[in-house]
Amino acid sequence: MAVETRVQVTMPQMGESVTEGVVLEWHVKEGDREGADDVLVEISTDKVDAEVPSPAAGTVVAIVAPEGETVGEVQVYGGEKSGVALKAKGPVAVFVPITNRDRLVARIVYEGPVIAPVEEGVEVGSLKVWIGDTLSQETPLYTAEAVRLGALHQRALDAVGELLVGWMR
Repeated sequence: MAVETRVQVTMPQMGESVTEGVVLEWHVKEGDREGADDVLVEISTDKVDAEVPSPAAGTVVAIVAPEGETVGEVQVYGGEKSGVALKAKGPVAVFVPITNRDRLVARIVYEGPVIAPVEEGVEVGSLKVWIGDTLSQETPLYTAEAVRLGALHQRALDAVGELLVGWMR
């Protein structure tokens, strides 16, 4: 009888002060069979570029967000638009557990609303993935576009809205 085990691949520790990396290129796609130590992905940090090998032989289950894809949207206060799209710097891969799939929860977490004007490429939050009560992964999210300061009447409406419902956050 075959036993199926899933392995979560995370960025290896590249140094004490390195806390995040950018996916340069995926060397795999969903459904690919990989051997132990085969290169899965190339990452770049502020200190080093590296290849991340597969920790075990197996099949790639899912790459959730390809490079450049919008992951979500957050509220903007006082802007010409009421929201701004977010995306990761590279693909977002979520490794889905075999059991307890119904306990997998992903949320965009940010301090908000984000105050206009907002520049493109600014880190404003993160995508957090939990399996039950355990934080499985956290990926930084960046604004996908710029949002200019809104007209005076838009800022006034946003202020009233914040006074009415902002206290409930």
